[in-house]
Amino acid sequence: GLDDIHARMFEADGTAIGEQFIVNTTMEGPQQNPKVAMNNRWQFIVVWDSKIDPDINEREIFAQRYDVMGETIGDEFQVNSYIEADQKHPAVAMVHGRKFITAWQSYGQDGSGYGVFGQTGQMVRSADFNGDGLVNFSDYCILADEWFKIGEPLTADLIEDNKINERDLAEFCYQWLTGN
Repeated sequence: GLDDIHARMFEADGTAIGEQFIVNTTMEGPQQNPKVAMNNRWQFIVVWDSKIDPDINEREIFAQRYDVMGETIGDEFQVNSYIEADQKHPAVAMVHGRKFITAWQSYGQDGSGYGVFGQTGQMVRSADFNGDGLVNFSDYCILADEWFKIGEPLTADLIEDNKINERDLAEFCYQWLTGN
């Protein structure tokens, strides 16, 4: 790509953890203006604007979530739903648990040039698979039943990566033990 979003993780004392990596999977056009937010579980999200069509001077807002180890949670996704004009300069904040909000400038959406718009983001899914309001052994049985399942739908795919594995189990345990 013309411009990619690169990241690298560091310890609190400035010691690098691992190597630099590319955040964006969309490689067409420039990816610019990244912002990062982290929650109390050391999960983080990177948001940026992307000019995906080189012939049109319009951008869209994209994001990628990461776990504590720097592994992606789900796929890169588009944040903005209004796609009629230019979307630029995103900002992001995360709160306790799994919630985050993104804001950005959107041209023409409210009829007054660049307005500021926001959206609550996709979060790690709820482990209350049976819908009884609790995360408990019954929900664990559903997770265990899907552990080796291949294909759609995957009810227990808590981190939205199209598979059930130890990362889903870790998220399940967190939700069960903390009630989040």
